[in-house]
This record gives sequence, structure tokens and C-alpha cells, in this order.
Amino acid sequence: MEKGEDFTVPLSAAAVALWERMLPLRNAEHGDFVFPSTKRGKPLSENTMTAVILRMGVDPKIATVHCFRATLRTWA
Repeated sequence: MEKGEDFTVPLSAAAVALWERMLPLRNAEHGDFVFPSTKRGKPLSENTMTAVILRMGVDPKIATVHCFRATLRTWA
């Protein structure tokens, strides 16, 4: 995180159940990431998310990667 502190978001029971169902599908390459990078053991980069926004045809001035993080933090 920006302040160098861990950021924890408690998961709902439905999210925990989904994560537990995903456990058998994970492998050593993915590690603990829900959305792993193509680079072994690394999280998705901001550029990856920006590319997704562009492929969706959304103006990157309207929807940014920060919007996803901010929305999750507010919503979750």
C-alpha cells in the first residue's frame, strides 16, 4: 500500500466459499493470487488492467485502475 502498511479486507462468506472452491485449481505458478500474472508468482500489473479497460472500449480518462481499487475499498 502507499503508506507501506498491510491492507486487509474481510471477505464475505460467499467470497470465502468461492476461494475454497478455487484452491484445487491453483498451482505453484499462481501462488496465492486470485488473478495471477503471466510472470510466475507476481500480481497483475497496473498496465495489464489498463489494457483491459482499453479493450473494453472504455475511455481511460473515465475508468482508471485506481477507480477499481477505490470502488472495491468503498464497496467491500
